Amino acid sequence: MPPGDALATIAPDLAGRIEEALATALVAPQTATGTAADAAAAGDASGIPGGFRIVTGDRVNMRAGPGTGFEVVGQLVAGQRTEVLGAEGNWLRVRGEDGTEGWMSARYLAPLPDG
Repeated sequence: MPPGDALATIAPDLAGRIEEALATALVAPQTATGTAADAAAAGDASGIPGGFRIVTGDRVNMRAGPGTGFEVVGQLVAGQRTEVLGAEGNWLRVRGEDGTEGWMSARYLAPLPDG
């Protein structure tokens, strides 16, 4: 059993908090002069308007709420398009191409390329 799975079995609450901390630990703060695109690139969902984003992670969990402590309701893979429905902190409420709605960490979503 991988160490991460063992921790999740022994202390699921602690494992979730560690996963959430790791998901946001490398997020750079947005400066006052930053744009929404800069915020998206840094993984900061604040100030990001609705619209569409593309999944950048290989396989990213979509959760029932804005944090790793919430149930996984689906997964999206790199290159899939999502519609942004809302934001809370570094989490975006999104709708996948199949209509599934949930929350994803903004660090795994990027603005659609121009063109």
